[in-house]
Amino acid sequence: MQEFLEYVVSRLVDYPEDISIEVFEDDDADVYELSLRQCDLGKVVGRQGKTVNSIRALMQLGMDDPDRKCVLKLIED
Repeated sequence: MQEFLEYVVSRLVDYPEDISIEVFEDDDADVYELSLRQCDLGKVVGRQGKTVNSIRALMQLGMDDPDRKCVLKLIED
């Protein structure tokens, strides 16, 4: 899932080399913290959050275990 997230986000931003992804496992969720430049944040979020919500939906569909949640957190550097 981390490779998928990196692939999608790197195509949206101006500075793909500054993307970093940290993965944590919670009790019932996999948490992905995506760090990127502030100038690229709007490109990932999209208008009214449509882009980031679409990415989150695709990540949830790609989960191996349908009972686990997939959480994407955006962190600006």
